[in-house]
Amino acid sequence: MPFAENLLQTIIVIIGLIGLVQYLRHRGLLLREQAGLFARLVTEVTLPALIFVSLAKHHLIWREALLPFLMMSAEVVCLTLAWTVASILKLSRPQKGAFILASGFGTSALLGYVIVQQVFPLKPEALTDAVFISEIGVGFLIFTLGVFIARYYGAAGDSRAQAGAEILHFFYSPIFFSLILGVAVASIPGATANPIFAVLYKFLHILAQANTWLVIITIGLLLNFRSLGAVVPLVLLAGAIKLIVQPVLVFLPTEWLNVPDLWRQVLVLEAAMPAATLSAVFAQRYGCDAGLASVLIFSSVVLSAFTVMGVLMVL
Repeated sequence: MPFAENLLQTIIVIIGLIGLVQYLRHRGLLLREQAGLFARLVTEVTLPALIFVSLAKHHLIWREALLPFLMMSAEVVCLTLAWTVASILKLSRPQKGAFILASGFGTSALLGYVIVQQVFPLKPEALTDAVFISEIGVGFLIFTLGVFIARYYGAAGDSRAQAGAEILHFFYSPIFFSLILGVAVASIPGATANPIFAVLYKFLHILAQANTWLVIITIGLLLNFRSLGAVVPLVLLAGAIKLIVQPVLVFLPTEWLNVPDLWRQVLVLEAAMPAATLSAVFAQRYGCDAGLASVLIFSSVVLSAFTVMGVLMVL
């Protein structure tokens, strides 16, 4: 199946599943209050399992460290651009925080992994590259700089000590430990041949397979619609920064650095992902405009059905 057709089908299926979750929420079978539970299941169970099984059997090439570095550089530029746009538009502090978060950070770990698995079904190393890019290139910044942005523009008024504790939490989270363990196991010769490891690997592989559906449920439950007419300009501006500018920014250096085609495709695909759902979570938790953040997130998911293919075909 052609790359573009496979990608389009994947995004359409994801949007359809999000719509199904919205319907189940409307019927009362799922509740918006459960979004936190499903999000915790993803970040503490299924996502760490997926990260470990993706890394443990793949020998890392340390030149791949270039990929998360390019991603982080592009994110910083996009965050700065979003701050400039929000300042020109004179958004309120809560709106400004939500706009910056939704414009700079992508859902590379959530939808990104799902799409990479579907687009490259016969290339497991593609998912490994995606994990490397996401957990280091996106995860580190969103759990550090992202938290600071949400706190600074929000109204939560938490202390600096609490902010520091939130950032340090990333370094003893299941996501961080699974990343370290996966890299360590992949670096030990013969480790994957151990029968005990084989049982553990199968156990975690089953957990990892549940990640896609739990992610979809989380996104569907977090959505909170408001008057779209009033925020269409913000939707278009945030979408342009996140879905077009960011993938272009990561693509350009790969041309100069002679990066392998698969690395380039995965990097651009991860950079072209819609806004991170954690943006809405942080906005809600720390007093930014969570309603605006959720609309920007869902709008970017819908827009990505067109922009992801367009960006990849052009680049």
